Amino acid sequence: PPWPNVHACGTLRQAADVVGDWMKERRKRLDRAKRVRPEIRMAIEYIRDHLQDELTLETIADHIQLSPSYMGHLFKKEIGKSVMDYILEQRIERAKSYLLSGRYRNYELAEKSGFRNYSHFCTMFKKYAGMTPNEFKNKHKSLVTP
Repeated sequence: PPWPNVHACGTLRQAADVVGDWMKERRKRLDRAKRVRPEIRMAIEYIRDHLQDELTLETIADHIQLSPSYMGHLFKKEIGKSVMDYILEQRIERAKSYLLSGRYRNYELAEKSGFRNYSHFCTMFKKYAGMTPNEFKNKHKSLVTP
């Protein structure tokens, strides 16, 4: 999971184990990311830098100077998911960090995360996070900075 759930731990040792496991998984993901082709790494950087923008396979492929179909094929092969699924996951992760920051209203953070429609944002957030944005915020209330 993207966020370690230390609240369910009974002891400090259990919480440390949960965080340790989370960090190991994070390191594995970073190691996998280092092994991707330079073109795909460029695509990922472009996506992260432009999450709030309208992103299409064509605009990303144009940026890295590959055909959309070839880039889509390479991306799926290297990352294990489609470009659009990756973009959605990244947008949800950004929305989670905005929710935890407590600086934006939900409709504002939805737009800052790249969603043009608040209803679509809520639907996708629930699909990927397993809960609504408000449920996420309430569950992690102790982490939310006022």
